[in-house]
Amino acid sequence: VIFKITADGKLTVLHTFVFGEGFQAMAPPVLGEDGNLYGTTRAGGANGYGSIYRISPTGQFKTIYSFDYTHGRAPMSPLMVGSDENFYGTAWEGGKAGIGTVFRMTLKGSVTTVHNFNWTDGAYPYGPLVQAADGNLYGTAAQGGSTGFGTVFKVSTKGGYKMLHSFAAGEQQYSYVGVVQGTDGNFYGGTYGNFGLLYQITPTGTFSV
Repeated sequence: VIFKITADGKLTVLHTFVFGEGFQAMAPPVLGEDGNLYGTTRAGGANGYGSIYRISPTGQFKTIYSFDYTHGRAPMSPLMVGSDENFYGTAWEGGKAGIGTVFRMTLKGSVTTVHNFNWTDGAYPYGPLVQAADGNLYGTAAQGGSTGFGTVFKVSTKGGYKMLHSFAAGEQQYSYVGVVQGTDGNFYGGTYGNFGLLYQITPTGTFSV
């Protein structure tokens, strides 16, 4: 379901999904520039690969895109509204190699692939994207890279991609949470493997625990 809740705890269900609209909405929706909320489902939709939906604050619901595997499958992180007013997100699977994509969607629901992961530069992106002060999008892939333990990457809104860091076994592994940009201009994130760690990475890729 999609619900809203007041500060004093009054909960209202705005929409109950059926499989053809989407299934397993794992990430919260985000507010679009038009005042509507936009979100993703991990599965369901017309093809069973997940969907993107729009819902008004009063509950008017519409599935505006069903993933087709070519552009991705199983999006599990929130969409991000870019400075160009388009939405950006990652799909856990699908794309040319079947191991995930970065995609862009317009307010009208037109979806294009910004990047196809190929394992060498990362695989299975999970955490949300963040648009940094330089206009590029930054994120993490849970697997892939030179060791298979995941990567930190940046990608332009037009598709220029660069792997900033490939996690090594000694740095733990498997970053599922993405990164945030600090007031110092650097990025901060965490990894999942063993006991985990927190790290800093500069926009040019200098990494430190």
